[in-house]
Amino acid sequence: MAEGKLIIMELLSSILENNILGLKVSEIEGDAVLFYRIGPPPSGSEILRQYEQMLFHFNEKVAEFTDLFHHDSNLSLKLIAHYGEVSEYRVGGFEKLYGRAVIESHRLLKNSIDSHSYVLLTDDLLDEIVEAPSETLKEGVTASQLCQIHGDIRNICFTYFDYD
Repeated sequence: MAEGKLIIMELLSSILENNILGLKVSEIEGDAVLFYRIGPPPSGSEILRQYEQMLFHFNEKVAEFTDLFHHDSNLSLKLIAHYGEVSEYRVGGFEKLYGRAVIESHRLLKNSIDSHSYVLLTDDLLDEIVEAPSETLKEGVTASQLCQIHGDIRNICFTYFDYD
C-alpha cells in the first residue's frame, strides 16, 4: 500500500510539474488528472509537445520505481483532448467543471483503442485548432481515426496518435 501510494503520488506530480501549457486542474481522481483551459484551444503541435513532455518525465519516474522496487510495471500515459462548452463552479476551494464536454471526456477514457500510450484528439477539437496535428508527428508515431458511440451520448469521432 505504501509503495503504491508513493508511486501514484510521484507519477501524478511528474504530470502536474510538466504542464507546459499552463492548464488548470479540475480534479485528480485515482490515477487521472482532468486538466482544462477556457478559451481557444492550443494547436495540434502544442498538444503533442505537451504529451511528449509529460510522457518523458512519466517514463523516467516509472524507470526509477522499476529499479527501486525491482518490479516491472505496465504503467502508461494517455492524453485525451476534447473541445466544447463547459461552465465552472466553485465547491470549497476547488474549481469544478460542468457540461456535456466534461461528460464526453470522461466517457472517452473507455474506448476501443488498442494502445496503452496515446494522444486522442476529438473532431470537435480538431475543428477548432488552426494547425493540423499530422504535420507535427515524430517518426514512428502513427495516426488513426475512429468514431464510437458512448452509451446514451452522441457518436464521437477522433484521431489518436499511437506512442506505444
